[in-house]
Amino acid sequence: MNTFARHYRTYIHAHRTLGCRVSHMFGVPITLAGVASCLFNPWSGVAVSLFGYSFQVVGHLVFEKNQPVLLTTGDPRIIVYAIVLVSRDWMRFFHGRLKYTGNIHKSTITQPAKIAR
Repeated sequence: MNTFARHYRTYIHAHRTLGCRVSHMFGVPITLAGVASCLFNPWSGVAVSLFGYSFQVVGHLVFEKNQPVLLTTGDPRIIVYAIVLVSRDWMRFFHGRLKYTGNIHKSTITQPAKIAR
């Protein structure tokens, strides 16, 4: 299994509940919009980014009962996995295929992989 797939599965392992996934479906795009708006107004961009990230933190603390993966690994590549996962969830939602069955991706994850720094 290639490195991206292994790390992506680790990311999925930390985002299994519907509440966490929905909080990321809103939080990740808001955070990215905040980062992009930093080019025009840095202070409001930071504020919007923090607002979006707060959605994600709440998703982990309230629904998933774990810490955000970015905080536990310190690996900035996690952002790419978040974008991929959220894009996939939004595509499934708009095509009427996002139904929570306990494991949206139907993948069997036995042991999360360690993300190399």
